[in-house]
Amino acid sequence: MKAAQQQQQQGAADSSRARTTPRLLQWQGTEPLPAIPDTNYAAFVLEIMAGHGDAVAVVEAETGRQRTYREVCGLVPRVSAGLAAAGVVPGDAVLFVTPTIMDYPLVLLSIVHRGATCVPVNANLSIDELVHVVRVSKASWAVVHEDSLEVAEAAFSLMPPGTLRQLWVLGDCATHRPNLTHLMTYSPEPPFTKAEGLEASTAVAMMPFSSGTTGLPKGVMLSHRNLLYTHIRTMYERSLQKRGRGVLGNVYKSVLVMLPVCHIYGHLMVLITLHHGGAVVFLRKFTPRKYLQAIQDFKVTFSPLVPHLVKFLTETPLLKEYDISSVKYFHSGAAPLTASTATSFTKKIRQPIGGGYGMTETSAVICTNRPSGPYNVNSVGKVAPYVQVKVVDVESGELVAEGVEGEVCVRGPNIMLGYANDPVATAATIDTDGWLHTGDIGYYDKDDFLYLTDRIKDLIKVKGYQVSPTELENILRKNEGVDDVAVVGVPHEKMGEAPRAYVVPRPGSAVRPHHLQQFLAERVAHYKRLAGGVKLVASIPRNSTGKVLRRQLVEGLSTPAAKL
Repeated sequence: MKAAQQQQQQGAADSSRARTTPRLLQWQGTEPLPAIPDTNYAAFVLEIMAGHGDAVAVVEAETGRQRTYREVCGLVPRVSAGLAAAGVVPGDAVLFVTPTIMDYPLVLLSIVHRGATCVPVNANLSIDELVHVVRVSKASWAVVHEDSLEVAEAAFSLMPPGTLRQLWVLGDCATHRPNLTHLMTYSPEPPFTKAEGLEASTAVAMMPFSSGTTGLPKGVMLSHRNLLYTHIRTMYERSLQKRGRGVLGNVYKSVLVMLPVCHIYGHLMVLITLHHGGAVVFLRKFTPRKYLQAIQDFKVTFSPLVPHLVKFLTETPLLKEYDISSVKYFHSGAAPLTASTATSFTKKIRQPIGGGYGMTETSAVICTNRPSGPYNVNSVGKVAPYVQVKVVDVESGELVAEGVEGEVCVRGPNIMLGYANDPVATAATIDTDGWLHTGDIGYYDKDDFLYLTDRIKDLIKVKGYQVSPTELENILRKNEGVDDVAVVGVPHEKMGEAPRAYVVPRPGSAVRPHHLQQFLAERVAHYKRLAGGVKLVASIPRNSTGKVLRRQLVEGLSTPAAKL
């Protein structure tokens, strides 16, 4: 009896040590993971979409204009053929400047169908920002929404002659440029497939821009296989559930997308909905009444959000004026959602809100946190299928045990190929063993839930957008009244974080904070503006190597963040 008791105690001790021993986090499912196919991403998606026939695929919330799955599947090979006739060859980069509109999947899939690389960018970018994107991506072709045509043409005019081979306009404006509808008149052709030279694991299908872990925005090279990962993972997860039950049941019937489609979060919400045969309802610009009206009019079943919109829903009195009972699921992404906001939301809306963790560099999803599965409101969730996560000591790089903070690193088929034309930044982000270093600080618990607590990187998260302090500092230094400057993120009631500039004025200058705010506003997209204000200081704290000690600035904040 005594021996048995000792054996039991020893087993418990061994089990305890096993749990506290540093370990990798990975999917613990019992079913084998399906192979990710080596094929053209657009061809794969179109084959699935074709099975949805005459169901509505895309809808414009403002006008009710729509296209069926049959129409989209018929147009993609035609537009792809038109691109081929113009001279677009596999491997070419095609710039796609667009707001959140219903033609996004048509254009994206047509470019990828051809074997070219789609470079989606925000329609709000300034001329200088667009020039940077063109230089990094080496785009020589462009599809541009009519509202951004003037900015795009100005950007290409600053490039070497011959950079732009052709630009197609998306919209109805009168211009000497050819319209996208012209491409729809060509006879369809088959997609550029592996048999013709495409390697899904190495060919770049999409190049969204991200600031990565630091510095100026970088072109994230996502392969066909990277993008297919999400679809195969989703199919696998759905196969584990009974049809019609749980989050992956019928929530995709009508999905309201107002997220920027140039962002990986917005992109995936569109394409995963099309995978499931639902209708994507596009709302180009958010206003409280337009958003709630769209839910009511289109019987929206799923609303992906960002944290500041989650907070809006918990506070707005407008809910009483609209019927949003059709929504079965809300999801928050692109930036951290606090536990208190999530709890307040669920209490008021009486609907669950899911979340997770991801990056552009990881094809979005790293962890998922869904109310229908393992869920912890304080955590970013558990590691998704196919993905491995480890937490390492920031200095030594060694694995740390549960409950110990360290840098979060990720490995799997979802990891980007690298940053376009930037081998130094790529090597600094992805190590020789294939681990992507996220720059995020976190820890895991005994149940393998992951928690994020801080980030090494200096990026500012504004409404889910990544804003580089370095980029803003470089622009502000061009002002003749600025001697030195550092930009940090400060808490903001509506935006989550907002950029604030600490400026050392040049001796003898008459520079004023509002002058600097206006100076920057004229040169960047709206979300990069100094909504956190400008503070004039005598000096910027730096270490011995000259690196700005941003944390000292943040910890020394003496004035509240600006409100919009």
